[in-house]
Amino acid sequence: MSLDRVVVVGCGAAGLAVCRELRARGYDGNIIVVEQSSVPPVPKPALVSVVAGRLEPSQASQRYHQLRTLGVQVLWGYRAVELAHHEDCVVARCAQGGQVCIEWDALVLAVGARPVLPAVFEAGRQVLHLHTRAEAVMLRELVRRHGSLVIVGGGPIACKLGCELAPRGCRVTVISASPWLMARMLDGEAGYLAARVLTNRGVDVRLGTELSAVQPRGNTGAILKLKTGDTLAADCVVVAKGQRPDVRWLQDSGVRLGREGILTDLEMKTSRDRVWACGDCAEVAATGGATGVRFGSWSAAVNQARVVAGSILGLGTSYCPHAGGNVVTLGATQFVAFGRSEQRTGIRVLARRGPDRYARLTLRRSRLVAAVMVGEALPVGLVRHLILRGTLLSEDELCALAAGDLDYIVIGRHERGDCDV
Repeated sequence: MSLDRVVVVGCGAAGLAVCRELRARGYDGNIIVVEQSSVPPVPKPALVSVVAGRLEPSQASQRYHQLRTLGVQVLWGYRAVELAHHEDCVVARCAQGGQVCIEWDALVLAVGARPVLPAVFEAGRQVLHLHTRAEAVMLRELVRRHGSLVIVGGGPIACKLGCELAPRGCRVTVISASPWLMARMLDGEAGYLAARVLTNRGVDVRLGTELSAVQPRGNTGAILKLKTGDTLAADCVVVAKGQRPDVRWLQDSGVRLGREGILTDLEMKTSRDRVWACGDCAEVAATGGATGVRFGSWSAAVNQARVVAGSILGLGTSYCPHAGGNVVTLGATQFVAFGRSEQRTGIRVLARRGPDRYARLTLRRSRLVAAVMVGEALPVGLVRHLILRGTLLSEDELCALAAGDLDYIVIGRHERGDCDV
């Protein structure tokens, strides 16, 4: 096929990584990026650093200067509104009302996701999401005034934000409906350790409860009533209840949609020829089913982007869900999760516990398929390698793994000439 022009919709972590990977692999054709933000966005992992005052928004967005060096044309302030069904053309509209129709030979959908607002809230100024640089700057000003902050949600962003702001004099409360923090990433024991880290840093952690009512208070504040009967007053409320892709504009485009996002196979191809998706908007269906899995992490977005670039160039790459994982650092404690630990037959679990350390390893048919680790319980790189390679472990190696003696596995395999670890 002719590959004179690649169009990328979205310039977040996934979109930027696609551009970078295409150039790194030798593609010298035209790359056009369509981005609805009028200024370079701040990467999600850097938003908390902006709030904490360790980074200026301009510093956090410096990586976007690469696009000019890479010869990538960016249409800032243009929102994709239509993908023609029978034409290789995407329509994008700017805030002033003008629109352009951009033809493509290969199209990458990396539109990201929008924050979820619980029904108990009314859309208004009393709610922030920490999704944009403007919200990060507003929160930073609140911290400088040592105000009170309520964070609704118990995911990684909520935990990092609370962990950073409480020691700086901000009165922080984290409210989560889940029984433990970072429930989509961690198990109960690791989530308990996360709550302990936040509590030790001065965060008021409220688990297993939800909001029953919210009353606006000033421009950004609110009075929040919990289902437990408690009432909280906050100068600012941040909602961190996850994100959902806005893919309604693709409903009549010939691109198949899943439960939440854009359905792809393991090469990140969509149902439409020469159209790929990656990042927060991609719903990966490994078996070609009607629904898939949205991974929603920065590492997953970057790894998927590498697969997209390879697939566009015909290199036959495929996405491995175990390749990324989530790594969250709270204070001096690192929380790591690799793989997916669904309950299936033949599952074996090994757990190691210690002061401020924890590891839960999930094995299936003598292969490590998932891991949750807190502190320096086990070497992260080696555990990731074992999962990624699907290494078959002997019974002696499994015993060594349970004891935390990973040196035994490495040394033994080198002595046998088996170098897959």
